[in-house]
Amino acid sequence: MKEELKRVLTGGIDLLRKHKQITGLKKLGFLVEIHRKHLMLIYKGKERDYKFTVSKTPSDIRGTNNLISDICRKLTEEV
Repeated sequence: MKEELKRVLTGGIDLLRKHKQITGLKKLGFLVEIHRKHLMLIYKGKERDYKFTVSKTPSDIRGTNNLISDICRKLTEEV
């Protein structure tokens, strides 16, 4: 999952401008909700839903890597 997320989110989080990223996340099983100032990535797990909030304009240069790490850490807790 980590490698696929890295592939999909290459170049930073720019989900509003890159339809390809949204499509790639959906293929990985994520639901993408677009809100006013942020995006909500929802992954339906076996026992519960996992929600990840992403800023539309991330200010941290490591934001994408941190998001990928958070997603992988939370999803491996379920296993």
